[in-house]
Amino acid sequence: MLTGELPLGKFAAPSKKVHVDVRLDEVVLHALEKEPARRYQHANQVKTDVETIAHTSGATAPPPATAGQAKGESLRAEEARRHVKGPATGLVVTGILNWIGIPLAVMIMAYFLRGQQPSKAILIFVPLIAFVFSGVMIVAGLQMKRLEAYPLAIAGSIFAMLVSPGNLIGLPIGIWSLVVLSQRDVRQAFGRHDKREGATLASNWVLAARWTARVVGTLLLVFFGAFILAEGLPAIASQPEGVQLNFIALGLMLAGFAVGWKREGAAALIIAAGWTLWQISENNIRWNLFQSPLPVALLYGFCWWATRGRKTGTVIIAAVVFALALGVGRAFVPTNIFLRGVVRDAQTGQPIPHAELWLSGSSPSEENAGRPNARAGQDGRFTLYVGWLSDETPVTISASNYQTLTTSFGPRPPHRNMLRDFQLQPANAVLSPATVPPVVVETFPVSGTTEVDSALNELRVTFSKPMRDGGWSWVKVCDETFPVMTATPRFLDERTCALPVKLQPGRLYAVWINQGEARNFQDSDGRAALPYLLIFETRK
Repeated sequence: MLTGELPLGKFAAPSKKVHVDVRLDEVVLHALEKEPARRYQHANQVKTDVETIAHTSGATAPPPATAGQAKGESLRAEEARRHVKGPATGLVVTGILNWIGIPLAVMIMAYFLRGQQPSKAILIFVPLIAFVFSGVMIVAGLQMKRLEAYPLAIAGSIFAMLVSPGNLIGLPIGIWSLVVLSQRDVRQAFGRHDKREGATLASNWVLAARWTARVVGTLLLVFFGAFILAEGLPAIASQPEGVQLNFIALGLMLAGFAVGWKREGAAALIIAAGWTLWQISENNIRWNLFQSPLPVALLYGFCWWATRGRKTGTVIIAAVVFALALGVGRAFVPTNIFLRGVVRDAQTGQPIPHAELWLSGSSPSEENAGRPNARAGQDGRFTLYVGWLSDETPVTISASNYQTLTTSFGPRPPHRNMLRDFQLQPANAVLSPATVPPVVVETFPVSGTTEVDSALNELRVTFSKPMRDGGWSWVKVCDETFPVMTATPRFLDERTCALPVKLQPGRLYAVWINQGEARNFQDSDGRAALPYLLIFETRK
């Protein structure tokens, strides 16, 4: 409008081509800044500057204040270019170093997988995520050419520095790239800025959260998919019930990772549902790689909340529903139970080495091609994965020169680890009642029960034979699970011994009746009673 020409390439200021106020040059140059964020953001700003010039029209030279202002604007523009170039260079170098780490991490993972060491390969996957995430975030921050992209680049650098400490070269460069960001650039990147340059705090953090969730979710999708392929895609129906739940939970999380690119709210719900089902199946919350989907669900949930009207009530209801499902599921779904204990000689109480345990009532020769579900060690101790447990789940225990025993597990414990010892009779042994050692026939409370009243003031154990008065062996499993004794144990009759105690609500208690060298529960002939574990949990 001022010169009749388009401002293409390097163009002269309007006052150099036509007779206009030199102060209009500053308005034109401000409107044509290369970076959109540095241009006028509102039409009324242009109006104000033009009206100011019009009210003092006729001056062909700018007043001293205006010249100083133009010089200041020039210095600020130069400073801005320097601050933009500094972090850009630092982030590019950091990205290159992290991209070099990607093939190195992949090669190390392949080496461990070939060596049948999947656990070590999984550990390498964590820095691999850091390398890929850092590279993607840096590329996004530099390519978008918008101020709102700075949180992505900054998040990539910080993530690489924290999770990949081995990247010693990239660490100082990453720190330098953040330090050279001017205070003004940082304020603008995270939404704290003046009104002229209009990025918002919400848009910046939603952008960073969205791409973080997408990148990490996609990496986990690839990893978990590779995990399933490495397992050989077993038929779900042929797996134990606990493993079936694990596969269903994993499938939900994978679906959520894929849906997250289009439907953030649905992705948050699906991933959270899969994570909750996984924790119910495992029956134990502990930190490992399978906890990583939860932060992705939280990030998608934040994006949905921030962009869909901030429906805080809906988010709270969803969180409460998942928390209730997790609590109820862990309390009532009997999955992934482990049985631990010792196989002993029923006559001598000595451990039986290499005893075999089978999870069925049939004989070992009829199934599993001679491979037991668990085998005891030299000390008779065993760990048997039961999976889905019911009170009638049968288990068969066999050992060379001993009679095979088939029994059931009994009630489910309130935790994953179930403690149980088994006694086997020697083969072809003919025992008279006088030579049979005493065994525990009844306890109060019943071993393995929960919801025991904490007001109970004594434990009782009844044996199959009359016992010597004055001899007893209430043995600690550990200090935390042994109740506080309030008096000396006493025999109520010739077969029943009572231990006065003080119990606390919501505690797990475990006490051995004879164990190891402590075998003072003996019958009238001096035969020690077979060891027995009394375990119970008090009501909260």
